[in-house]
Amino acid sequence: MSMRLHGLILVFGFILLATSSSTAQSITSAQNGPWNLTSTWAGGVIPDFSNSTAITVAHNINIPSGYSVTVDQLSINVSRTLTIDNGGTMIVTNGTGNDLTFNTGFGTAK
Repeated sequence: MSMRLHGLILVFGFILLATSSSTAQSITSAQNGPWNLTSTWAGGVIPDFSNSTAITVAHNINIPSGYSVTVDQLSINVSRTLTIDNGGTMIVTNGTGNDLTFNTGFGTAK
């Protein structure tokens, strides 16, 4: 192979690695609030199935009317609530790992 082809393969591999690591992340709530606001989430990223490998609700979060979110590997911490307002929607996909976890303080319900 030529040096140029090696360089192109290296650049392409780096792009794939950068793209996959930026889209697959753990996202945790930063404060109480609506799911669809960036201020509710650490790093300002609104989580859904397409941009996260794990979502942790560590505050009281609501999915507002007219908003729909699809999740996988969602964990709700002890004494926290996830409220789906009338007209809001949450779809839990059957992906890898535990799709929905409730941390109860007495163990974990999955």
